[in-house]
Amino acid sequence: MTVLGTAVQLPPAYGLSGLGLLGVCLAPALAMAVQCAAVAVLLRRARRRQDETVGSLARVA
Repeated sequence: MTVLGTAVQLPPAYGLSGLGLLGVCLAPALAMAVQCAAVAVLLRRARRRQDETVGSLARVA
């Protein structure tokens, strides 16, 4: 996720640099939000797969 965060952070940091300190602080905040959203999606997918696996094993037994 660190590479994704860097890739997401640099373009907005350059674009928002005209806002001064606010832009500098906003860029990492946006990058962190994107990383958290990506982790949430990955966790949700992992839970669904785990639930499907447990359900299929219970049916077989």
